[in-house]
Amino acid sequence: MTSPALTVHGIPVSDVDSHYTEPGDLWKSRAPKKYEKLVPRVEKEPNGQGHWVVSEDSVMFETDFPHPTCLYPKAQEHITEVLTDLDPGIRCKVLHDTAERVYHLPAPPTV
Repeated sequence: MTSPALTVHGIPVSDVDSHYTEPGDLWKSRAPKKYEKLVPRVEKEPNGQGHWVVSEDSVMFETDFPHPTCLYPKAQEHITEVLTDLDPGIRCKVLHDTAERVYHLPAPPTV
């Protein structure tokens, strides 16, 4: 048996579609320079340890509706549970502003 290409804490990782084993410069090396801070990338700590960084301007919340694994009908509860501790400005980007910008959606009506 051959050893896996990647192990985490001694556990073999089989990357199905999570992009966990992508090279750290996969997107940055291919994106135009003006987008390099928006694409996922690995940044190194002073100790040499790398970690994935994703810009808050590149993240959109999705429910994957209507697939069987979607968050429906409890999307609101999930949002409250996992996004409550985010800065309100970042939460607004994740839940609305980034999708509005990327998909050129109309701004919501002001109340």
